[in-house]
Amino acid sequence: MVAGSARTSIRATLPRFLLVGVANTALSAAIMFLLYNLAHAGYWPSTAVSYVAGAVFSFFANRSFTFADRGSPLRSAWKFALVIAVCYAIAFTVARPACRWVLGGLGASPVLIDNAAMAVGMVVFTGLNFLGQRFFVFPRRAPDTGSDQLPGVSTPDAKASLLNRLGVATEDAPSSGQPRVEP
Repeated sequence: MVAGSARTSIRATLPRFLLVGVANTALSAAIMFLLYNLAHAGYWPSTAVSYVAGAVFSFFANRSFTFADRGSPLRSAWKFALVIAVCYAIAFTVARPACRWVLGGLGASPVLIDNAAMAVGMVVFTGLNFLGQRFFVFPRRAPDTGSDQLPGVSTPDAKASLLNRLGVATEDAPSSGQPRVEP
C-alpha cells in the first residue's frame, strides 16, 4: 500500500471508527461501571463482560459502517476476536498497575484507583483497537476487477494521464518511439 493511500484511508475511516466508538463506549462504560459500582462484580468481571457486549456491537458496526468490509465474515470475526482479546489484555493489565502506582502514592482509595484504571484502560484499548482493526481485521483491499489497475488510480483517464507523464504512450496520446499501453 502506498503511504499516501494509507493516510487517506485512515482519514476516511478514523471519524467513522470514533463515531462507532462513542456509541460502543457509552454501552460498555454503562455496563462496566454499573457492574463494578452497583453489582460489586469486581474489576476483571466488570471489564470483561462490558467488553464482550461492546465487541459484538463493535464488530458489526465497524465491519459494515466504518471499514465497509465485504470479505468473509468468519475470517474477519476470528481476527476481530483476536484483536479485541490482545487489546483488552494489554490495556487493562497495564492500566491497573499504572493507576495504582500514580494514585496509590496520593492516598487514593482502591475503588477510585480501579475506576481510574478502567477509564485509562478504555483509552489505551481504543488506540490499540483502531490499529488492529484497520490494519489486521479490515485492511483495505484493492478491488479485484481483473484489470491491471494502478494503486490510487481509479479511472482510465487518470491512468492514461499518469502513464503519459511517465513517458509511456497510450492509444489516446501516442508518443514517438514509446510502447503503446492500453488505458
